[in-house]
Parts: sequence; C-alpha cells; structure tokens
Amino acid sequence: MKRNGKMIAVALSFVLCMGLLAGCSEDTSNSAATGNTNASQTTSTNSESSNASSETLLNAADVTIGRVVSVEGSEMTLVTYNALGDTIDYATLDLGDLTSTSQNETITIEEGAVFNLVSESGELVAGTQNSVHKNDTVIVTTGESGEQEFIIHPAQSSTEYKVGRVSSIEGEGSFMLAMYKANDENATIEDYANVDFSQYTARGNSTMYNVKEGTVISVAESGSLQEATAADIVEGDMLVIYTDAEGVNQVVVYHNVAE
Repeated sequence: MKRNGKMIAVALSFVLCMGLLAGCSEDTSNSAATGNTNASQTTSTNSESSNASSETLLNAADVTIGRVVSVEGSEMTLVTYNALGDTIDYATLDLGDLTSTSQNETITIEEGAVFNLVSESGELVAGTQNSVHKNDTVIVTTGESGEQEFIIHPAQSSTEYKVGRVSSIEGEGSFMLAMYKANDENATIEDYANVDFSQYTARGNSTMYNVKEGTVISVAESGSLQEATAADIVEGDMLVIYTDAEGVNQVVVYHNVAE
C-alpha cells in the first residue's frame, strides 16, 4: 500500500512539472510574437513617417530657386539663390537658409507649365501664371509628367517697415537715418521696387541703423530690384527696411530721391 502511494505521488509530481513547463513555453512564445508584432509596427510607422517627409523634398541640383523681379509675357526674371544642401523642402522653404547668387536669371515659361502655390499648411494649391507677383519666392522644377512646374511662396505685404534717409555713414554697415513716416498711418507697401516717397514726410528724429548679418540689400532701379551690398549705400539715399514673409531682413535702397 505504501509502495502504491509513493508511485501515485511521483506520478502527480511529474504531471505538475510538465504543466509548468508547458505554461512557460507558451508565455515565451507569446512574448516573442508580441515583440515581433511591435517591431513590425514600429518599422511600418517609421517607414510611413519617412515617406511623408520625403514627399516635399526636391533635389537641389534639379531646381532653380529665386525671388521674382518681374514677369513679362512668357519670361520670368528671378534673383537666384543656391541651396546649402543636396535637397530642399518646398513646403518650408526659407530664403534665409539659402545663399544669394546676386545674379538675375530669366526663365522662359513653357507652354503647358503648371503653377502651384504653397499654402500656410505646406500643401500645394493650383494656380496660374497670374498667381506670380514681384517678390514672390519661386521654385522652378519638372513635374511628374515632365511638365515645367513653378512652386510659388507668395510674398506678404507688411505694415511693419521703416523708411529713412541716410544722413551719415558711421562705419561699415552702420548708418544714421533721418526717419520718415507715411502720411496715411494705415499705408502699406505693395511693391518695394516702386515706393512713392512723396507720400512720406520727415519725422524730425534720427536713429542709428546697423545692417544685421544675413540681411538682403537691394537697389531699386526702373521698377525692379537689383542685388546690392551695404557698400552701395551713400549719404542721401532713402532706405526701406522690413522683414519679409520668410523672416529675412530686407533693405531696399533708393538713390537720388529729392528731399
């Protein structure tokens, strides 16, 4: 009887051990499966994120970037810029991140060219050639079907600008300005290449102006803007100082403006 009892106890112990081993094996299998599933999901998410960000990237070598000087008929003249890297993101393009070539380039607008405007959310909205205006930033590229494509970042009119006449040059890039004010306090400048200074009067005060690093300086000539430097500014010049829609500091110089 005692012998049978021992045999039963041994048998029960064996069954219990087998059950425990089976449970451990199942947990390990489930953990591995869960880990594989999570890894797969992570890989998929990363892939989707990568694809989303690459959709707005363009090869810098395949595009022309510029600020619009004029659009006349089938010709568009740009002050061109170079990208600092191999790619650009058309959705978030900032001229402050580019290098000006200080050169104008005339682009021939091909028949069937496509015009797209970049919205505030970075999406492309269909436009026309009439959507392009002076001081807009334009990327000229080739569309998916081989057509010429213009991607347009519209310039925004700014009420935040300063007008002053250079009364003296205090050093390299430093100028004493006699400040002016618009006769209409709500006036805005729609075209920085065609400012009517007869609509401004002297305030009677002066201020020092120092050209910041990265500031784009242009000279207004015959209704268009030409790239310039601080060395081109002389006493008596009128300066229009503002920050454009891309956050770039701009100075427009007018020579020979009568007082």
